[in-house]
Amino acid sequence: MASYRNPIPTVDIIIEISTPEKSGIILIERRNPPFGWALPGGFVDYGESLEQAAIREALEETSLHVNLSRQFHSYSDPSRDPRQHTITTVYIASATGTPKAADDAINLDIFQENDLPKTIVFDHALIIQDYFQDKLDSAKKNIQIEKMMQALNATTDGIWEWNFKTNNLTFSPNYYLMLGYQPYEFPACYENWVNLIHPDDKNKALAVATEYLKSKSDRYENEFRMRTKDNKYCWIRTKARVVERDTNGNAILMIGNHEDITERKLMSEKLNLLTKAVDHSLAGFAIVDENIQFRYVNKAHLEMWGYDTLDEVLGTSPGSHCADTYLPEKIIEHVNKEGSGDFEYVAKRKDGSCFDVFMRVTAITDNDGKRYYNGFSLDISDRKATAKRLREYAEEQKVLVREIHHRVKNNLEVIISLIEMRARAIEDASLQLIFNEIKERIWAIAYVHKELYDSHSFLYIDFKSYLENLTHEICNLYARSDIQITYNFADIHIDIETAIPCSLAYIEMISNAFKHAFQKKKCENNQPDYSQTIHVDFYENSDTFTLFVKDNGKGLPSDIDWDKPETIGFRLINILTKQLNGFLKINTAEETEFRLTFPKRKESSNQPGNIV
Repeated sequence: MASYRNPIPTVDIIIEISTPEKSGIILIERRNPPFGWALPGGFVDYGESLEQAAIREALEETSLHVNLSRQFHSYSDPSRDPRQHTITTVYIASATGTPKAADDAINLDIFQENDLPKTIVFDHALIIQDYFQDKLDSAKKNIQIEKMMQALNATTDGIWEWNFKTNNLTFSPNYYLMLGYQPYEFPACYENWVNLIHPDDKNKALAVATEYLKSKSDRYENEFRMRTKDNKYCWIRTKARVVERDTNGNAILMIGNHEDITERKLMSEKLNLLTKAVDHSLAGFAIVDENIQFRYVNKAHLEMWGYDTLDEVLGTSPGSHCADTYLPEKIIEHVNKEGSGDFEYVAKRKDGSCFDVFMRVTAITDNDGKRYYNGFSLDISDRKATAKRLREYAEEQKVLVREIHHRVKNNLEVIISLIEMRARAIEDASLQLIFNEIKERIWAIAYVHKELYDSHSFLYIDFKSYLENLTHEICNLYARSDIQITYNFADIHIDIETAIPCSLAYIEMISNAFKHAFQKKKCENNQPDYSQTIHVDFYENSDTFTLFVKDNGKGLPSDIDWDKPETIGFRLINILTKQLNGFLKINTAEETEFRLTFPKRKESSNQPGNIV
């Protein structure tokens, strides 16, 4: 039966130490062959792990309790040990205290790379050479990493470092600050990173990271939302690269950054929404470049001009879309001066048919200084046709309303003529006066319709001019040269529904003064006596009108019941005050004053009129 032999497992330990006298690594001088200097180490006992053997051998030969930092390399050259075939696993360890040679070591010392002993047994010279080369490579990498970290820390990005061997993570101060935490407020670990990722983004983010590590690619990119300290979320873009790999290509050290892209993400979302809104807008939208060629048009623009695809339009001139092919140059010339402009013009479809368009054009400049022109367009053919029909209808209505006012005025003038004919047949002066007063009331209404017929507006009349003419008519009616009348009418326009009751109330007030307030006086030496006066005002306040009539005559009887007056004139004033939703104040203390105040709009007051 064949006999099999296996290499014997051993361990060697590179002990890094620093004492007051010197620092470096410990080598022992061997008591047994092969004689010479060597790293502390020995055989692995049955039932013992490599790590346990390394710690035991270090204690036996150097009297030091060591802490294993990491496993360095394995060496398996069959000729490495002249006694037999061994495989050694080398550990790097650290220790404190005073080393003392013991067991297989008759002596020990601490060495630097430049003062190593000449006789080093086994393959330990190669191991030591690899160790110092590894330290040199690590120092260079650390310098590179430090420079990289300094450059990255100069930015507002958060920096992270992940050591896959130790599974240790390091987060820079900005990493915490961008999430609203104080630096190092929570431990830097994989679990905390995962827990801060938005639940909706977690699976995708972890899948991207896992796939990256499997692919052994140098560059890693990912986007996800992370929870801030105030329980909000910000968008993070992380980029990283592996800066150190083992001999199998597996990542050892990875460095990356976290960039807060929340604002950019929101802007991107808004841009996407805006693009969708423009694409689905009912208004046509187009972008034209400096060369006056289409760079973009939306679906509504294509449909409006009768095109099927975007390719039919891009790169062509907007002049082909206009009845006037030179119009785009004129529009752009205007927009370059003013920054924007509104235009109405006749557009031409793909099939040659024309339609009316309203377009608003604005100029914009991109980051490279290139100028573009945005145009929103609406087909206003139906609107213009409707506007034309409305103008024609309004003109017809204008003629019709003017004719109505004209006929009402003429009919009222016929009634006035009939009253005048009847009055001339009456010899009784008091009856004639009654007929004339009736005529004046009808004339007041007729004159309103005359003013509306002559006016550009069918809703409002020039009340100042109206009251002046009405006052002259009343003065002519009563022919009282012994009474002086003065007035002050504000320049006001009021509606017909207000003008008629107000003017009728005015007739009653001023007629009462002419008929009852004064005794008739004869003029001496043909000079009029102006001691008897009537004064009238009409003015407006913020939301009311006021009619004021005052005379210095003999006054009114003290026994008049203003709520139920007996005379027709005062009853009529009462009725008209209520019709105006007004308030009538009568003062007879010194002179007789009528002050009628009423709202500018009837709907502003639903209260009945009052007399005090």
